[in-house]
Amino acid sequence: MKIIIVGGYGQLGTRLYQYLVSKGHLVGIFGSKYFQNLNSLEINNNKDVLLNEYLDHQKPDIIFNLAALTNIIKCQERPDLAYASNVKVALEVIDWAKCNKVRLLHISTDHLYNGDGPHKEQNPSPINNYAITKLFAEYVIKSDYTTIIRTNYLGKSYCKGKESLTDWIFKNFSNQSKFNLFTDIYFSPIHVTTLCQILSETLEDLKPGTYNLGTRDSISKADFAFLFAESLGLNTSNAIRTLSSDESSQVMRPKDMQLDITKFESTFNIKMPSVMSTVQLCSKEYLPLI
Repeated sequence: MKIIIVGGYGQLGTRLYQYLVSKGHLVGIFGSKYFQNLNSLEINNNKDVLLNEYLDHQKPDIIFNLAALTNIIKCQERPDLAYASNVKVALEVIDWAKCNKVRLLHISTDHLYNGDGPHKEQNPSPINNYAITKLFAEYVIKSDYTTIIRTNYLGKSYCKGKESLTDWIFKNFSNQSKFNLFTDIYFSPIHVTTLCQILSETLEDLKPGTYNLGTRDSISKADFAFLFAESLGLNTSNAIRTLSSDESSQVMRPKDMQLDITKFESTFNIKMPSVMSTVQLCSKEYLPLI
C-alpha cells in the first residue's frame, strides 16, 4: 500500500514511518521543510514543492495528516500560525483526497474535551486556540473519505530538540530537581508504538467517522508520572503533588480529557489496552538510560 504522511517529521510521524515500512508499505513523508519519496533514504528540501504537486507525483492510496502546531502557548499568541498549521494544511489534504478518491486518516487530539469525562466523540468543548483550530480542522475535512482519530500518545522522543512528556518526567526525576505534578488533570494515554500498531491494523478496512483512541481506563498526570518513575526504580521524593489551579498559566487548559473508546472498539473490533500497559511500554524505553 502507498502511504504519505503529511507532517511526518514530528514525534509520531518518525515512529509511524518506521512501523509502516516494517509492515511492507511504501511510505513517503511531506513536512514543513523537507519531503521524502516512497521509502527513499534521501530527504529533499521542499521549499519549492507544493503539497498537491507532491501528492500528484506520489499517488498514494492513503494519506495520514499529522501536520499541527501543538505548542499551546504559541497557538494562543499567534492564531494565524495555529490556523495555518492546524486548519489550512488539513484543507489542502482533504481537497486533494476528495478529488482523487483517496482515504484520509487525520490525527486530532484529546485536548478538545473539557468537563467531566469519560468523553464521547459528540461532546467536544475546546477552551483555547489550539483546541479550537484542531476542532475546526475536523469540521472542514469531515467527509466519506475521512477518518478522524482523537488521541494522546506517550513515549520517548526520537526527534532532535523535541522533548516528550515522558522525556520531561524522566529528566526531572533523574536530576532530582523539585518539580510539580498535577493531580487534577486526567487523560487516557496510549503508547506511541501501540498507536502505530492500531492505526496500521485499521488500514485494510478504514471506516469514515470520528473516533476516540486511548486506553480503556484513565489516570491523573501525577499518578502516571509516579508509576512511570517507580517502575524504573527512580527516587520520587523531589516531585510535588499539586493542583493545576495553584499555578498561573498563560493559557486555559482542560483538566479532564478522559476518553470513552467504546465507539472505536465496536467499529474496528480492536480492544484498547490499559494505562498500566502504557506505563510498562514507556518504562522499557528508558531502562537503557539508568
